[in-house]
Amino acid sequence: MKKFNERQKRYFYLGLTLFISFSLVMIVSSYFTKAEIIVTTIGSIFRALTSVWIGLVIAYLTNPIMMFFEKKVFSKIFKGKKEGLVRGLSVTISILLILAVLAGILILVIPQVIDTLATLVKSFPGYWDNVMNFVEKFAKDHPGIGGKILEFTNDAGNKLMDWLQNDLLPNVNIVGTVTNGLLNAAEVIVNFFVGIIISIYLLGDKENFLLQAKKLIATIFPKKWYRRILIGCSEAHHVFGEFITGKIMDSLLVGVVTFLFMWLADIPYATLVSVLLAVCNLIPFFGQFIGMIPSFLLIFVISPIKAIIWLIVIIIYMQIDGNVISPKILGNSIGLGSFWILFSIIFFGGMFGVIGMLIGVPVFALFYRAVRYYMDRHLRKKGLPTQAYAYAGDSDDYPELVVPTHEQIDAVVSHFGVDDDDDETNGTETEKETNENS
Repeated sequence: MKKFNERQKRYFYLGLTLFISFSLVMIVSSYFTKAEIIVTTIGSIFRALTSVWIGLVIAYLTNPIMMFFEKKVFSKIFKGKKEGLVRGLSVTISILLILAVLAGILILVIPQVIDTLATLVKSFPGYWDNVMNFVEKFAKDHPGIGGKILEFTNDAGNKLMDWLQNDLLPNVNIVGTVTNGLLNAAEVIVNFFVGIIISIYLLGDKENFLLQAKKLIATIFPKKWYRRILIGCSEAHHVFGEFITGKIMDSLLVGVVTFLFMWLADIPYATLVSVLLAVCNLIPFFGQFIGMIPSFLLIFVISPIKAIIWLIVIIIYMQIDGNVISPKILGNSIGLGSFWILFSIIFFGGMFGVIGMLIGVPVFALFYRAVRYYMDRHLRKKGLPTQAYAYAGDSDDYPELVVPTHEQIDAVVSHFGVDDDDDETNGTETEKETNENS
């Protein structure tokens, strides 16, 4: 067999490298093309099942109300008899109560939204003239910098009017926009009412649906994983249930307190602002600021002095709510530090928008608990401590060889807020749970 010389070897390896690189590019591009098709298909399936997801959410949120009427009201009236009638009445009253609350909010808010828009349209020219008069007066009093500010304001106003007249309005398809808006609104309404019907079926026979779900899990997974999945579902129900219930109660309190304050202080748009703050408060961390900014601007258009007073009072109340009231209501359902709450909102909000901001915190709390459980379990298998303060110190030795001093333990406890007794208790509970799972 003829051997390659140096030049032929160089070309051979170059050709082989190009062939392998081209093959890898084709494989990767094919993978991503198929992945895109798969993602598109999954997205289409999820969109087709929009009514089902809405029904599941409504059923989950309505279940505590239904159970209250079933156990506290109708079971006592019928004395444990006629279970079908008791369940039917409980579901009907719960659904009607939720629909009545939503209808009442819409009836109160929609007229104020229309009135607000009309007021802004009518008042905008007058406020713009006031701004320009203020700028002109400032320019006369401060010739050095005032002239540049006046020139910038005039230029910005002219460009805004030019953009509205020549770019925005001619390119707006009013008929198409209105048609699309009506079609989207009709689709949302249809999905919502179909979701209501689905939720009635789910609530009416929820025990049977749960048994069928357990049967399916037992069919697919082995005994060990069956128990773990049920424990995980129970933990998810605990976290989501406490978080959602707590946030709804806290948001209702924010709305009521805001409305009473604005009504007593004769501040405009009391109903609209109260509902806006209550809804935005459902979003952890950022929700209060998201609701405060547009509310302040709405009140500022009518009365700047009242807007400033309102802002000061609301900021004070939000501090009290965030540091005292909300922790009392939510309790320890989340178990996350401030950094992880902020991280979960940013991550899930960036991935899934507003829905991600609403559910990101409890979802990440479940992930955090699962990771912590996994770490603690494997540390115990290695005979290592699960408490964080046991790893204090500057030594590079394996943790089992490190014995922290009392000073190091006190420093870690004071810095991270670790409670030694709670940590020991949590470790014991987790160890019991691990033994049960085993």
